[in-house]
Amino acid sequence: MNIDPVRPYADQPEGESGSGALTQRKPRKETGPKKGMSIVWMLVISIVLLLICMFAPLIFILSMKVGFHASIESIDHSAEGPGTILIGAASERYTRTIASEYTAQFVPSKLEEQAMTFNMIAILYGPMMLTGAPLELTGVPGAENRQLSSKAFLRFSSWIPMVIFVAGFLLLLIILDLALGNPGSLLKFIVALSVIWVIYSLVMWAVGEWTMSSVSQMLNRLLTEEQGAAKYVLGLSNIIAAPVRIFLWGIIYWVLSFLIRRSKSEQPKNDFAHAKQLRA
Repeated sequence: MNIDPVRPYADQPEGESGSGALTQRKPRKETGPKKGMSIVWMLVISIVLLLICMFAPLIFILSMKVGFHASIESIDHSAEGPGTILIGAASERYTRTIASEYTAQFVPSKLEEQAMTFNMIAILYGPMMLTGAPLELTGVPGAENRQLSSKAFLRFSSWIPMVIFVAGFLLLLIILDLALGNPGSLLKFIVALSVIWVIYSLVMWAVGEWTMSSVSQMLNRLLTEEQGAAKYVLGLSNIIAAPVRIFLWGIIYWVLSFLIRRSKSEQPKNDFAHAKQLRA
């Protein structure tokens, strides 16, 4: 009887001999992406983060800074004819400016009269100011004096709160990225968080005339009689800047995380192709 040296048990079906059993492999279970985060958890985490940012200025007793500038010009301009200051000049332009400047650095809870006002502002607008976007107030002059130009700003006096906020936000994204293992779900969370902050920022801008009424009265006391009076309106661009910054920071992290994951997944394929070329 001839025995095949390659298959000594050729008359037996594969799988019955010991060698056949050793060569059989169980199919690997393909692991897909982990289950994503539900919309409920996205909303819960977003609202919790918003509440933390609202009360952080009071908990950590953050210092604030207010700045104010107002000026009014009186212009006497002659395009042609003899000059009045320099006799014989072809034209003259004379500008007289009445300007007011004011800056102050303070802790809202330590104020004697305006403590409640600025504590409320720190709570309501803390989520915006923590991103580094200051609150800007533009003076709208009354009908009696349209030449008045006035602006004011309110922000935290140090950049450290913004740095801590950015670091904490990135740490949250890292934790969610590792826990979810799903880039698509993390991207949805970043978009959901940004949308919630946009809605909150628009609401705070809409009620800005009420929340800033005491600040507007304080700024009017800084104006001179020549400057008249003005109503200070909260600017929309700086309010919207806060959720835009959050979205950009989140997208930058998401892109970097996606590229790192992609490079790691392509590395074994490249190694296998290189080993195959060496065997050939």
